[in-house]
Amino acid sequence: MECYDLRRQTLLSRMACNPVAASPQPYLDRRRWLLSAPRQDRVALCAAMVAAPAEQPDTQEAEMQRKLREKKLRKQEQAKAKEALRAKQMEAARARGEVVAVPGGSLQEQVTNALNTPQPATPEPKSTDLLGRLEPGSAAAGRVLARAADEASDQAAVDEGLYWSMRDFDGGYAMYGSRRLFHYKDTPVTLISFANGPCWLLAIAMSNMSINVALVSEACAKVVSSCAGHTGQVTGLAWSLNNEVLCSSSNDHTVRLWANPEFECACVIDCGASINDLSWHPTRENMLALCDSMKRTQLIDTDKGSAVEEIEWDDPIRSLAWTPDGSMLVFGDEDGHIHVYHYLGDEEIMNKVCSERVSGRAITHLETCSSPVGQDVMILANSIQNSVKMCRLKVDKGDAELELLREFPITNQSVVIRSCFCPTITRWPGSHSIVTGSEDHIVYIYNLDKQGDPWCNMLQGHEAPVLGSCWSGDGAILVTCDTD
Repeated sequence: MECYDLRRQTLLSRMACNPVAASPQPYLDRRRWLLSAPRQDRVALCAAMVAAPAEQPDTQEAEMQRKLREKKLRKQEQAKAKEALRAKQMEAARARGEVVAVPGGSLQEQVTNALNTPQPATPEPKSTDLLGRLEPGSAAAGRVLARAADEASDQAAVDEGLYWSMRDFDGGYAMYGSRRLFHYKDTPVTLISFANGPCWLLAIAMSNMSINVALVSEACAKVVSSCAGHTGQVTGLAWSLNNEVLCSSSNDHTVRLWANPEFECACVIDCGASINDLSWHPTRENMLALCDSMKRTQLIDTDKGSAVEEIEWDDPIRSLAWTPDGSMLVFGDEDGHIHVYHYLGDEEIMNKVCSERVSGRAITHLETCSSPVGQDVMILANSIQNSVKMCRLKVDKGDAELELLREFPITNQSVVIRSCFCPTITRWPGSHSIVTGSEDHIVYIYNLDKQGDPWCNMLQGHEAPVLGSCWSGDGAILVTCDTD
Protein backbone atom coordinates (compact mmCIF):
# COMPACT_ATOMS: atom_id res chain seq x y z
CA MET A 1 0.00 0.00 0.00
CA GLU A 2 2.93 2.34 0.54
CA CYS A 3 3.81 1.98 -3.16
CA TYR A 4 0.19 2.73 -4.11
CA ASP A 5 0.08 5.84 -1.91
CA LEU A 6 3.38 7.14 -3.37
CA ARG A 7 2.05 6.68 -6.92
CA ARG A 8 -1.17 8.47 -5.97
CA GLN A 9 0.71 11.45 -4.52
CA THR A 10 2.84 11.74 -7.66
CA LEU A 11 -0.19 11.75 -9.96
CA LEU A 12 -2.00 14.28 -7.84
CA SER A 13 1.03 16.64 -7.85
CA ARG A 14 1.26 16.43 -11.68
CA MET A 15 -2.46 16.99 -12.21
CA ALA A 16 -2.47 19.92 -9.85
CA CYS A 17 -0.32 21.97 -12.25
CA ASN A 18 -2.98 21.54 -14.99
CA PRO A 19 -6.28 22.96 -13.77
CA VAL A 20 -8.24 21.85 -16.85
CA ALA A 21 -7.11 18.24 -16.69
CA ALA A 22 -9.62 15.53 -15.75
CA SER A 23 -9.72 14.28 -12.19
CA PRO A 24 -7.31 11.39 -11.53
CA GLN A 25 -9.69 9.76 -9.12
CA PRO A 26 -11.28 7.29 -11.62
CA TYR A 27 -7.86 6.16 -12.73
CA LEU A 28 -6.74 5.66 -9.16
CA ASP A 29 -9.86 3.72 -8.29
CA ARG A 30 -9.45 1.45 -11.31
CA ARG A 31 -5.81 0.94 -10.48
CA ARG A 32 -6.65 0.03 -6.88
CA TRP A 33 -9.29 -2.47 -8.03
CA LEU A 34 -6.91 -4.12 -10.47
CA LEU A 35 -4.30 -4.56 -7.83
CA SER A 36 -6.75 -6.19 -5.39
CA ALA A 37 -9.10 -8.06 -7.77
CA PRO A 38 -8.61 -11.75 -8.66
CA ARG A 39 -6.85 -12.67 -11.87
CA GLN A 40 -10.03 -13.89 -13.67
CA ASP A 41 -11.75 -10.57 -13.07
CA ARG A 42 -8.77 -8.60 -14.36
CA VAL A 43 -8.68 -10.63 -17.62
CA ALA A 44 -12.38 -10.14 -18.20
CA LEU A 45 -12.10 -6.39 -17.59
CA CYS A 46 -9.25 -6.05 -20.09
CA ALA A 47 -11.22 -7.98 -22.76
CA ALA A 48 -14.23 -5.73 -22.23
CA MET A 49 -12.09 -2.61 -22.58
CA VAL A 50 -10.65 -3.84 -25.89
CA ALA A 51 -14.10 -4.59 -27.32
CA ALA A 52 -15.54 -1.25 -26.20
CA PRO A 53 -15.81 1.50 -28.86
CA ALA A 54 -13.10 4.12 -28.83
CA GLU A 55 -13.92 7.45 -27.38
CA GLN A 56 -14.58 10.24 -29.87
CA PRO A 57 -11.52 12.48 -30.28
CA ASP A 58 -11.63 16.13 -29.43
CA THR A 59 -13.16 18.24 -32.25
CA GLN A 60 -10.45 20.92 -32.14
CA GLU A 61 -7.67 18.35 -32.26
CA ALA A 62 -9.30 16.56 -35.19
CA GLU A 63 -9.58 19.79 -37.16
CA MET A 64 -5.91 20.53 -36.62
CA GLN A 65 -4.89 17.07 -37.80
CA ARG A 66 -7.04 17.46 -40.92
CA LYS A 67 -5.40 20.78 -41.83
CA LEU A 68 -1.95 19.26 -41.42
CA ARG A 69 -2.84 16.39 -43.73
CA GLU A 70 -4.18 18.82 -46.38
CA LYS A 71 -1.06 20.97 -46.18
CA LYS A 72 1.16 17.93 -46.64
CA LEU A 73 -0.87 16.85 -49.68
CA ARG A 74 -0.58 20.34 -51.25
CA LYS A 75 3.22 20.31 -50.84
CA GLN A 76 3.44 16.91 -52.46
CA GLU A 77 1.33 18.13 -55.41
CA GLN A 78 3.50 21.25 -55.81
CA ALA A 79 6.68 19.15 -55.78
CA LYS A 80 5.23 16.88 -58.46
CA ALA A 81 4.27 19.89 -60.60
CA LYS A 82 7.75 21.38 -60.29
CA GLU A 83 9.36 18.07 -61.22
CA ALA A 84 7.12 17.77 -64.27
CA LEU A 85 7.96 21.33 -65.37
CA ARG A 86 11.70 20.67 -64.86
CA ALA A 87 11.49 17.50 -66.93
CA LYS A 88 9.72 19.39 -69.71
CA GLN A 89 12.38 22.14 -69.70
CA MET A 90 15.19 19.56 -69.81
CA GLU A 91 13.61 17.84 -72.78
CA ALA A 92 13.30 21.17 -74.62
CA ALA A 93 16.94 22.04 -73.81
CA ARG A 94 18.15 18.67 -75.05
CA ALA A 95 16.18 19.16 -78.25
CA ARG A 96 18.09 22.45 -78.78
CA GLY A 97 21.42 20.71 -78.17
CA GLU A 98 22.17 22.42 -74.84
CA VAL A 99 23.86 20.79 -71.87
CA VAL A 100 21.59 20.69 -68.80
CA ALA A 101 22.60 19.76 -65.27
CA VAL A 102 20.58 16.94 -63.72
CA PRO A 103 19.76 17.80 -60.08
CA GLY A 104 20.60 15.13 -57.54
CA GLY A 105 18.46 13.92 -54.73
CA SER A 106 20.65 15.38 -51.99
CA LEU A 107 22.41 18.72 -51.61
CA GLN A 108 25.80 17.09 -52.15
CA GLU A 109 24.62 15.47 -55.38
CA GLN A 110 23.22 18.79 -56.64
CA VAL A 111 26.53 20.57 -55.93
CA THR A 112 28.48 17.81 -57.67
CA ASN A 113 26.23 17.95 -60.75
CA ALA A 114 26.52 21.73 -60.91
CA LEU A 115 30.34 21.61 -60.77
CA ASN A 116 30.62 18.87 -63.38
CA THR A 117 28.19 20.41 -65.86
CA PRO A 118 29.78 22.86 -68.37
CA GLN A 119 28.09 26.24 -68.46
CA PRO A 120 26.81 27.44 -71.83
CA ALA A 121 28.65 30.41 -73.30
CA THR A 122 26.68 33.63 -72.94
CA PRO A 123 27.18 35.92 -75.91
CA GLU A 124 28.53 39.31 -74.85
CA PRO A 125 27.33 42.54 -76.40
CA LYS A 126 29.54 43.96 -79.10
CA SER A 127 32.04 46.60 -78.05
CA THR A 128 30.71 49.05 -80.60
CA ASP A 129 27.27 48.84 -78.97
CA LEU A 130 28.69 49.56 -75.52
CA LEU A 131 31.05 52.34 -76.53
CA GLY A 132 28.26 54.71 -77.51
CA ARG A 133 26.84 54.62 -73.97
CA LEU A 134 30.13 55.41 -72.18
CA GLU A 135 31.88 58.68 -71.47
CA PRO A 136 34.85 59.27 -73.82
CA GLY A 137 38.19 59.01 -72.03
CA SER A 138 36.80 57.18 -69.01
CA ALA A 139 38.32 54.00 -67.63
CA ALA A 140 35.24 52.02 -68.69
CA ALA A 141 35.55 53.33 -72.23
CA GLY A 142 39.21 52.32 -72.18
CA ARG A 143 38.35 48.76 -71.29
CA VAL A 144 35.76 48.64 -74.07
CA LEU A 145 38.31 50.00 -76.56
CA ALA A 146 40.77 47.34 -75.50
CA ARG A 147 38.17 44.63 -76.06
CA ALA A 148 37.32 46.14 -79.42
CA ALA A 149 41.00 45.91 -80.36
CA ASP A 150 41.02 42.26 -79.35
CA GLU A 151 37.90 41.61 -81.43
CA ALA A 152 39.46 43.36 -84.41
CA SER A 153 42.68 41.37 -84.02
CA ASP A 154 40.78 38.14 -84.66
CA GLN A 155 40.19 39.35 -88.23
CA ALA A 156 43.63 40.93 -88.76
CA ALA A 157 46.08 39.48 -91.26
CA VAL A 158 48.64 38.88 -88.49
CA ASP A 159 47.28 38.76 -84.99
CA GLU A 160 50.06 37.70 -82.82
CA GLY A 161 54.73 41.07 -80.28
CA LEU A 162 52.93 42.59 -77.38
CA TYR A 163 51.53 46.05 -76.82
CA TRP A 164 49.72 48.04 -74.18
CA SER A 165 47.33 50.85 -74.97
CA MET A 166 47.03 53.96 -72.84
CA ARG A 167 44.45 56.67 -72.24
CA ASP A 168 44.69 59.80 -70.08
CA PHE A 169 41.90 60.54 -67.61
CA ASP A 170 41.58 62.89 -64.64
CA GLY A 171 45.14 64.11 -65.10
CA GLY A 172 46.56 60.57 -64.85
CA TYR A 173 46.86 57.57 -67.10
CA ALA A 174 45.54 54.05 -67.48
CA MET A 175 47.14 51.13 -69.31
CA TYR A 176 43.96 49.33 -70.21
CA GLY A 177 44.74 46.46 -72.56
CA SER A 178 47.40 44.25 -74.01
CA ARG A 179 47.64 41.69 -76.78
CA ARG A 180 50.20 40.04 -78.98
CA LEU A 181 50.74 41.69 -82.33
CA PHE A 182 53.35 39.56 -84.08
CA HIS A 183 55.04 36.34 -83.09
CA TYR A 184 58.17 35.44 -85.04
CA LYS A 185 58.98 31.90 -83.95
CA ASP A 186 62.60 31.33 -82.94
CA THR A 187 63.51 34.84 -84.19
CA PRO A 188 64.23 37.49 -81.54
CA VAL A 189 62.90 40.98 -82.27
CA THR A 190 65.87 43.25 -81.53
CA LEU A 191 64.63 46.71 -82.56
CA ILE A 192 61.31 48.53 -82.94
CA SER A 193 60.66 52.13 -83.97
CA PHE A 194 57.39 54.03 -84.48
CA ALA A 195 57.13 56.66 -87.19
CA ASN A 196 56.85 60.34 -86.20
CA GLY A 197 53.54 62.09 -85.53
CA PRO A 198 50.13 60.48 -85.95
CA CYS A 199 51.38 57.95 -88.52
CA TRP A 200 51.08 54.51 -86.90
CA LEU A 201 53.81 52.79 -88.91
CA LEU A 202 56.05 50.49 -86.91
CA ALA A 203 59.46 49.29 -88.09
CA ILE A 204 60.48 45.88 -86.71
CA ALA A 205 64.04 44.54 -86.96
CA MET A 206 64.74 40.87 -86.26
CA SER A 207 67.84 38.83 -85.62
CA ASN A 208 67.58 37.18 -89.05
CA MET A 209 68.66 40.49 -90.69
CA SER A 210 65.16 41.29 -91.99
CA ILE A 211 62.95 44.31 -91.36
CA ASN A 212 59.15 44.44 -91.41
CA VAL A 213 57.00 47.56 -91.58
CA ALA A 214 53.60 47.16 -89.94
CA LEU A 215 50.51 49.28 -89.50
CA VAL A 216 49.61 49.15 -85.81
CA SER A 217 46.53 50.75 -84.31
CA GLU A 218 43.86 49.94 -81.74
CA ALA A 219 41.78 48.34 -84.49
CA CYS A 220 44.29 46.24 -86.41
CA ALA A 221 47.89 45.11 -86.72
CA LYS A 222 49.23 43.91 -90.03
CA VAL A 223 52.50 43.86 -91.93
CA VAL A 224 52.38 46.16 -94.94
CA SER A 225 55.91 45.69 -96.28
CA SER A 226 59.19 43.82 -95.81
CA CYS A 227 62.69 45.22 -96.25
CA ALA A 228 65.30 42.66 -97.29
CA GLY A 229 68.90 43.39 -98.24
CA HIS A 230 71.10 43.55 -95.15
CA THR A 231 73.64 40.74 -94.76
CA GLY A 232 74.43 41.48 -91.12
CA GLN A 233 72.63 42.16 -87.86
CA VAL A 234 70.45 45.29 -87.97
CA THR A 235 71.77 47.72 -85.33
CA GLY A 236 69.68 50.85 -85.84
CA LEU A 237 66.34 52.15 -87.15
CA ALA A 238 65.35 55.78 -87.71
CA TRP A 239 62.52 57.60 -89.52
CA SER A 240 63.01 60.81 -91.42
CA LEU A 241 61.23 63.97 -90.27
CA ASN A 242 58.32 63.53 -92.72
CA ASN A 243 58.29 59.70 -92.48
CA GLU A 244 59.05 59.41 -96.19
CA VAL A 245 62.24 57.42 -95.55
CA LEU A 246 63.10 54.65 -93.13
CA CYS A 247 66.83 54.35 -92.44
CA SER A 248 68.52 51.18 -91.16
CA SER A 249 72.10 50.39 -90.18
CA SER A 250 73.82 47.03 -89.93
CA ASN A 251 76.99 45.13 -89.12
CA ASP A 252 77.43 44.64 -92.87
CA HIS A 253 79.01 48.17 -92.98
CA THR A 254 76.03 49.70 -94.80
CA VAL A 255 73.23 52.15 -94.19
CA ARG A 256 70.11 51.57 -96.28
CA LEU A 257 67.30 54.03 -97.04
CA TRP A 258 63.83 52.57 -97.65
CA ALA A 259 61.30 54.78 -99.44
CA ASN A 260 57.71 54.96 -98.15
CA PRO A 261 55.14 53.57 -99.10
CA GLU A 262 56.59 50.57 -100.97
CA PHE A 263 59.72 50.57 -98.76
CA GLU A 264 62.00 49.59 -101.59
CA CYS A 265 65.70 50.27 -101.08
CA ALA A 266 66.37 53.74 -102.49
CA CYS A 267 70.02 54.11 -101.45
CA VAL A 268 72.88 52.09 -99.96
CA ILE A 269 75.69 53.96 -98.17
CA ASP A 270 78.89 52.01 -97.49
CA CYS A 271 80.53 53.28 -94.30
CA GLY A 272 83.52 50.90 -94.23
CA ALA A 273 82.84 49.55 -90.71
CA SER A 274 80.11 47.99 -88.62
CA ILE A 275 77.52 50.58 -87.60
CA ASN A 276 76.69 50.68 -83.87
CA ASP A 277 73.85 53.23 -83.91
CA LEU A 278 72.28 56.01 -85.95
CA SER A 279 69.95 58.96 -85.40
CA TRP A 280 68.08 61.24 -87.79
CA HIS A 281 68.26 65.00 -87.27
CA PRO A 282 64.94 66.22 -85.74
CA THR A 283 64.61 69.29 -88.01
CA ARG A 284 66.69 68.54 -91.15
CA GLU A 285 65.37 65.93 -93.57
CA ASN A 286 68.75 65.05 -95.10
CA MET A 287 71.02 64.89 -92.04
CA LEU A 288 71.89 61.56 -90.43
CA ALA A 289 74.36 60.87 -87.59
CA LEU A 290 75.96 57.48 -87.04
CA CYS A 291 78.76 55.84 -85.09
CA ASP A 292 80.82 52.81 -86.12
CA SER A 293 83.23 50.23 -84.73
CA MET A 294 86.26 52.18 -86.02
CA LYS A 295 85.93 54.78 -83.22
CA ARG A 296 84.34 57.27 -85.61
CA THR A 297 81.14 59.28 -85.75
CA GLN A 298 79.91 60.74 -89.01
CA LEU A 299 77.29 63.17 -90.24
CA ILE A 300 75.80 61.79 -93.45
CA ASP A 301 74.07 63.91 -96.07
CA THR A 302 71.43 61.49 -97.37
CA ASP A 303 70.99 63.50 -100.57
CA LYS A 304 74.68 63.12 -101.43
CA GLY A 305 75.11 59.72 -99.83
CA SER A 306 78.41 60.69 -98.22
CA ALA A 307 79.84 62.02 -94.94
CA VAL A 308 80.13 65.78 -94.44
CA GLU A 309 81.67 65.69 -90.93
CA GLU A 310 83.70 63.11 -89.02
CA ILE A 311 84.97 62.85 -85.46
CA GLU A 312 87.52 60.31 -84.23
CA TRP A 313 87.46 59.02 -80.67
CA ASP A 314 89.78 57.25 -78.25
CA ASP A 315 87.06 54.75 -77.28
CA PRO A 316 84.39 53.28 -79.56
CA ILE A 317 81.07 55.14 -79.52
CA ARG A 318 78.20 52.72 -78.84
CA SER A 319 75.18 55.05 -79.06
CA LEU A 320 74.14 58.57 -80.01
CA ALA A 321 71.05 60.83 -80.03
CA TRP A 322 70.13 64.37 -81.10
CA THR A 323 68.67 66.82 -78.62
CA PRO A 324 65.01 67.70 -79.41
CA ASP A 325 65.90 71.01 -81.13
CA GLY A 326 68.81 69.49 -83.08
CA SER A 327 71.37 71.92 -81.67
CA MET A 328 73.45 69.26 -79.87
CA LEU A 329 74.48 65.66 -80.43
CA VAL A 330 74.94 63.33 -77.45
CA PHE A 331 77.34 60.36 -77.60
CA GLY A 332 77.80 57.37 -75.29
CA ASP A 333 81.12 55.52 -75.39
CA GLU A 334 82.48 52.11 -74.38
CA ASP A 335 83.89 53.44 -71.09
CA GLY A 336 80.61 54.79 -69.69
CA HIS A 337 81.12 58.46 -70.66
CA ILE A 338 78.45 60.74 -72.15
CA HIS A 339 79.83 63.42 -74.48
CA VAL A 340 77.87 66.44 -75.71
CA TYR A 341 78.75 68.34 -78.91
CA HIS A 342 77.28 71.51 -80.41
CA TYR A 343 76.07 71.27 -84.00
CA LEU A 344 76.47 74.56 -85.85
CA GLY A 345 74.02 74.00 -88.67
CA ASP A 346 74.96 74.59 -92.28
CA GLU A 347 78.66 74.75 -91.52
CA GLU A 348 78.54 71.11 -90.38
CA ILE A 349 81.02 71.91 -87.63
CA MET A 350 80.79 70.24 -84.23
CA ASN A 351 82.37 71.55 -81.03
CA LYS A 352 82.63 69.66 -77.76
CA VAL A 353 80.61 71.15 -74.91
CA CYS A 354 80.95 68.79 -71.94
CA SER A 355 81.68 65.21 -70.96
CA GLU A 356 80.82 63.16 -67.87
CA ARG A 357 81.20 59.54 -66.83
CA VAL A 358 77.88 58.17 -65.57
CA SER A 359 78.43 54.41 -65.71
CA GLY A 360 81.14 51.81 -65.22
CA ARG A 361 80.02 49.95 -68.35
CA ALA A 362 79.38 50.93 -71.97
CA ILE A 363 76.48 53.28 -72.77
CA THR A 364 74.43 51.08 -75.08
CA HIS A 365 71.47 53.39 -75.80
CA LEU A 366 70.64 57.09 -75.48
CA GLU A 367 67.39 59.03 -75.71
CA THR A 368 66.66 62.70 -75.10
CA CYS A 369 63.61 64.82 -74.36
CA SER A 370 62.93 68.47 -73.57
CA SER A 371 62.66 69.69 -70.01
CA PRO A 372 59.91 72.11 -68.96
CA VAL A 373 62.55 74.08 -67.05
CA GLY A 374 64.35 76.52 -69.36
CA GLN A 375 66.48 75.02 -72.12
CA ASP A 376 67.54 71.95 -70.14
CA VAL A 377 67.54 68.55 -71.82
CA MET A 378 66.75 65.24 -70.13
CA ILE A 379 68.92 62.29 -71.18
CA LEU A 380 68.12 58.62 -70.66
CA ALA A 381 71.11 56.25 -70.79
CA ASN A 382 71.13 52.44 -70.84
CA SER A 383 74.18 50.45 -69.80
CA ILE A 384 74.60 46.77 -69.02
CA GLN A 385 74.80 47.51 -65.30
CA ASN A 386 71.34 46.61 -63.91
CA SER A 387 70.08 50.18 -64.06
CA VAL A 388 68.84 53.00 -66.29
CA LYS A 389 70.40 56.43 -65.80
CA MET A 390 68.47 59.70 -66.03
CA CYS A 391 70.65 62.77 -66.54
CA ARG A 392 69.97 66.48 -66.94
CA LEU A 393 71.89 68.58 -69.43
CA LYS A 394 71.84 72.12 -68.07
CA VAL A 395 72.13 74.62 -70.91
CA ASP A 396 72.87 78.30 -70.25
CA LYS A 397 73.94 80.70 -73.01
CA GLY A 398 75.83 78.13 -75.02
CA ASP A 399 77.44 76.42 -72.02
CA ALA A 400 76.24 73.05 -70.79
CA GLU A 401 76.72 70.88 -67.75
CA LEU A 402 75.74 67.22 -67.36
CA GLU A 403 74.25 66.01 -64.07
CA LEU A 404 73.24 62.47 -63.09
CA LEU A 405 69.81 62.69 -61.45
CA ARG A 406 68.66 59.17 -60.77
CA GLU A 407 69.33 55.49 -61.44
CA PHE A 408 66.32 53.22 -61.93
CA PRO A 409 66.94 49.53 -61.10
CA ILE A 410 66.28 46.83 -63.70
CA THR A 411 67.80 43.44 -64.49
CA ASN A 412 70.33 43.98 -67.28
CA GLN A 413 73.58 42.02 -67.37
CA SER A 414 74.00 40.58 -70.86
CA VAL A 415 71.74 42.12 -73.55
CA VAL A 416 71.22 45.60 -75.00
CA ILE A 417 67.99 47.15 -73.69
CA ARG A 418 66.57 50.34 -75.19
CA SER A 419 64.46 52.46 -72.82
CA CYS A 420 62.38 55.49 -73.72
CA PHE A 421 60.64 58.49 -72.22
CA CYS A 422 56.84 58.46 -71.83
CA PRO A 423 55.40 61.22 -74.03
CA THR A 424 52.14 61.71 -72.12
CA ILE A 425 52.67 60.37 -68.60
CA THR A 426 53.51 63.25 -66.24
CA ARG A 427 52.63 62.79 -62.62
CA TRP A 428 53.82 66.17 -61.32
CA PRO A 429 54.73 69.41 -63.14
CA GLY A 430 58.29 69.03 -64.34
CA SER A 431 58.43 65.27 -63.70
CA HIS A 432 59.35 62.67 -66.33
CA SER A 433 58.33 59.07 -66.74
CA ILE A 434 60.32 56.37 -68.50
CA VAL A 435 59.48 52.93 -69.87
CA THR A 436 62.13 50.24 -69.88
CA GLY A 437 62.38 46.54 -70.53
CA SER A 438 64.32 44.13 -68.37
CA GLU A 439 65.86 40.67 -68.48
CA ASP A 440 63.32 39.49 -65.86
CA HIS A 441 60.57 39.64 -68.57
CA ILE A 442 58.89 42.73 -67.01
CA VAL A 443 58.19 46.17 -68.50
CA TYR A 444 58.78 48.90 -65.91
CA ILE A 445 57.26 52.40 -65.85
CA TYR A 446 59.25 54.70 -63.55
CA ASN A 447 58.49 58.25 -62.44
CA LEU A 448 59.72 60.66 -59.80
CA ASP A 449 57.42 62.03 -57.12
CA LYS A 450 57.61 65.48 -55.53
CA GLN A 451 60.41 64.39 -53.20
CA GLY A 452 62.42 62.91 -56.04
CA ASP A 453 61.81 59.29 -55.05
CA PRO A 454 60.85 56.89 -57.87
CA TRP A 455 57.56 55.07 -58.03
CA CYS A 456 57.11 52.09 -60.28
CA ASN A 457 54.40 50.33 -62.25
CA MET A 458 55.07 46.89 -63.75
CA LEU A 459 53.53 45.42 -66.90
CA GLN A 460 53.73 41.65 -67.26
CA GLY A 461 53.05 39.42 -70.22
CA HIS A 462 56.42 38.71 -71.85
CA GLU A 463 58.06 35.32 -71.45
CA ALA A 464 61.61 36.40 -72.39
CA PRO A 465 63.96 39.38 -71.80
CA VAL A 466 62.33 42.60 -73.03
CA LEU A 467 64.76 44.40 -75.34
CA GLY A 468 62.90 47.44 -76.65
CA SER A 469 59.96 49.75 -76.07
CA CYS A 470 58.54 52.63 -78.08
CA TRP A 471 55.45 54.82 -78.22
CA SER A 472 53.19 55.68 -81.10
CA GLY A 473 53.34 59.27 -82.31
CA ASP A 474 50.18 60.28 -80.45
CA GLY A 475 51.26 58.53 -77.25
CA ALA A 476 48.30 56.14 -77.30
CA ILE A 477 50.07 52.80 -77.83
CA LEU A 478 53.18 51.38 -76.22
CA VAL A 479 54.88 48.53 -78.11
CA THR A 480 57.50 46.29 -76.51
CA CYS A 481 59.55 43.42 -77.95
CA ASP A 482 61.48 40.49 -76.53
CA THR A 483 63.94 37.77 -77.51
CA ASP A 484 61.33 35.02 -77.80
